[in-house]
Amino acid sequence: MAHLKPLRSELIARHFVLSGYVQGVGMRPAIVRLAVELDLTGWVCNSERGVEVFAEGPEYQVDQFLARIPSALSSFIAVEVLSEERLDSRKASDFRIVASEPARRLAIPVPLDVVTCSACCGEVFRLGERRTHYWLTTCCECGPRYTVIQSMPFERHQTAMANFPLCRECQQEWYDVRDRRFHAQTMACPRCGPAYCVYDLDGLQDDLRKGDTADQAVQWLREGKVIALLGIGGYQHMVDALNETAIAELRARKERKAKPLPILVADIAMAERFCILSDADRDALTSRAGPIIVVPQRPGCLPNNVAPGLSSIGVMLPTSSLHAYLANAVGPIIATSGNREGIPIAYRHPDDEPDLLEITPHIIFHNREIIRPIDDSVVQCIDQQTRSIRLARGRAPLSLPSPCRAFAQAADVYSSNSVPVPKILAIGGHQKVAIAIYNGEQAVLGPHLGDMDSLESRRRFAEHVQDWLELYHFEPECIVTDLHSDYFTTRWADDFARERNLPKQSVQHHHAHVVSGMIESNWLDRQVLGIAWDGTGAGPDGTVWGGEFLRCSVRGFERLACFRPFLLPGGERAIRQPKRIAEWLLKQARGHSSVQRPTDVVTSSAGRLFDAVAALIVPEEIVAGGQSYEGHFAALLESLADADETGCYSLPLVPSETLLDVLPEVLSNRTVALPPYLLDWSPLLRDLIEDVQRGTHAARIAMRFHRALAHGIVDVCQQFASLPVVLSGGVFQNRLLSELVINELRACQREFCYPQAIPVNDGGLAAGQLFIAANELLAQSPSPTKYSCHDRNRTLSALRGGTCA
Repeated sequence: MAHLKPLRSELIARHFVLSGYVQGVGMRPAIVRLAVELDLTGWVCNSERGVEVFAEGPEYQVDQFLARIPSALSSFIAVEVLSEERLDSRKASDFRIVASEPARRLAIPVPLDVVTCSACCGEVFRLGERRTHYWLTTCCECGPRYTVIQSMPFERHQTAMANFPLCRECQQEWYDVRDRRFHAQTMACPRCGPAYCVYDLDGLQDDLRKGDTADQAVQWLREGKVIALLGIGGYQHMVDALNETAIAELRARKERKAKPLPILVADIAMAERFCILSDADRDALTSRAGPIIVVPQRPGCLPNNVAPGLSSIGVMLPTSSLHAYLANAVGPIIATSGNREGIPIAYRHPDDEPDLLEITPHIIFHNREIIRPIDDSVVQCIDQQTRSIRLARGRAPLSLPSPCRAFAQAADVYSSNSVPVPKILAIGGHQKVAIAIYNGEQAVLGPHLGDMDSLESRRRFAEHVQDWLELYHFEPECIVTDLHSDYFTTRWADDFARERNLPKQSVQHHHAHVVSGMIESNWLDRQVLGIAWDGTGAGPDGTVWGGEFLRCSVRGFERLACFRPFLLPGGERAIRQPKRIAEWLLKQARGHSSVQRPTDVVTSSAGRLFDAVAALIVPEEIVAGGQSYEGHFAALLESLADADETGCYSLPLVPSETLLDVLPEVLSNRTVALPPYLLDWSPLLRDLIEDVQRGTHAARIAMRFHRALAHGIVDVCQQFASLPVVLSGGVFQNRLLSELVINELRACQREFCYPQAIPVNDGGLAAGQLFIAANELLAQSPSPTKYSCHDRNRTLSALRGGTCA
């Protein structure tokens, strides 16, 4: 029996706004194709609120159009219906994409950079194609977004591509609704687009579109030379990953003594020659963001100086067709950030990057402007979930829940006459800095900016803040910092707040860590047991915290337990020389006393305990040079551990008062408010040293240490059994420790969460700062339980029946 159309034929018109990640993802072309298929008329455009659609036609076809939008879009697009209204028919003649208006306020996510898709790569590699060996080929599905946007909405004339008018053939693709480059904002070809060129000791080659650019890079790599390649967000330094001499030369030039270097591979098959991949690893590796993923390496397959002393390696797949060409031609390639250690990534013309030229004169670059530089993202899979280590290209800017919605849900209050959340700028800490903003419309965590030790990093930070104020169209009404008064970001915020007459709020480091871990699980209305372990964070008592157990909510915290406090001899200098910490801890574990000096610092840091143990058991030839990067000794210790070892050292949880008689050195001349409980590391160290003296293998000792920490965490959790658990802080980048803890919490049937998209390290601090400050500001308002919030919960999946839920 033939299918009969519904009898409804009344012409209707609907206008609706789609929000979420809807710009820069091929949304408008997909909607036009669907509308043309259903014989509808109207228009679609980008706007400051998202993607706006006006569709008219027979009612049953408009209903079908709404119901089919989800299946017409790429699977990675998550969309909400922000608003919908029925309008009178305007009797349009066709369905088209119309021009957008400049944004006055930005309510939607800025689109993310996307790796070159397989269709574009195939086109580039096929001989005889119009875009054969055109390395900057893109389409609606791929290419730069965040890095080329001047302003939103995402339109070609508001990007770096405005300088490259389309040729006639590209224009035909642009206007052809059947073509996959229909309205592809960053598309071009060799005739009209940007191009790669070569810069070497002989200077710039004249022909920017010369076809042997890639072959020159291949030749340099095969000759063992260090090259610089400009990608989507900045330069990468590259050498042959199997050439130990070339790697040593790169390390010397970058002043990167021991920090691991990632490898670029052509495909999954090549990755598995050098790495051990789980299913979760493969999914992360092949994602559209194209991150570096930290995975176990196959022993003996790579030179020792790729990742000295480590059992893991960072690996990435090609992010562009040129990267793919090089990896196929050369094999695995070291592909690391194009900068000297401690300096921001280079991204401009070589003549404007003197540090880049000092490292290598062999440069491949393109003339498509990078508006805002961004590094490679770094992730790892823990408990079969992808976790951020460095939030950057393809994963940042990261949309956060709106504070108004989050707190409205927590209070179960929606009010149209309620208090708006003030506009907030949160600026993180001192290491792995990333900012977070709330512009009155959306909350966003920004990309990794790096540590703030160098003048160049501080300048890049200030430029980035100003850029984001313009990109997101807002002036902050409050600025939020870390509690540490001597951080550069804190001092910068003091000046910024003074110049603009803004209130400034300080947030304790570990409180921010825990709240950042609560965001993705929607736990902002809960009280939790926050376990915040890291290297350094200023405590409100004037000591350095870092091994904390906090009864925590977005409103505040109470310190329930920590590691037994100890001294950092010489203060922060001891961080670079962990043997000094180990010597002091051993004296204390054996009951010896020493005189506290003015430069000594009191700490409860879990990170420093890792450093001390590594200094005691990691082979001398590996640790002789001291700690050369953050988390260096902890990473060595994790790599050393034998997972088959079942032994465990004693790490007792004791009431604080039982240790008062052995803490006078630490507590002398200080007012330190100890928590109710302490994890006492002294039995652990005594047992560990006995194992060392007996000749127990270091791998077994390392595993016993990790198991002791996991058991210690669970012991504290059992003391506060009613609280759900949040794991946060840089120590939980340690996959071994994290999975030991997670497995034990599961065995206890304990509710817990661990951040995924938000970095567990200091890169997530600003997100926690933002929500703590928002809650505090609202609590000070005249109506602290009412929050201004639009209900944006209606998703397209609810529209399959043609009505809006």
